[in-house]
Amino acid sequence: MEMSEIVVTRDKQGSFIEAKKNDIIVFHLDENLTTGYIWEIEKAVYQPVVELVDSSYTEFPGKLLGRGGTRIMRFVAKFEGDQEIRLTLRRSWEPFDKAIEHLQVTVKVR
Repeated sequence: MEMSEIVVTRDKQGSFIEAKKNDIIVFHLDENLTTGYIWEIEKAVYQPVVELVDSSYTEFPGKLLGRGGTRIMRFVAKFEGDQEIRLTLRRSWEPFDKAIEHLQVTVKVR
């Protein structure tokens, strides 16, 4: 089974991403845990075309306090169809409308 890895960054806001079944869609997003703001899925999807399989955080190298890092979210393309992925950068204790940034892409699995 062939599989590709498709990397998505903030500059893909509002775009369409074409994938094949079993492709991995990987979001690389700057984040700084010391501020309380984290990237998370904005909207639950009940019959996913793509499915979140992993979310991890890696700090930037160095010893400075308060340094940021990268949130990496991996989704697998499971079924043919179209699905929006909506992510938001917000503090977990605040409502979604208080998010400081949103990222939305549409994945088309063929």
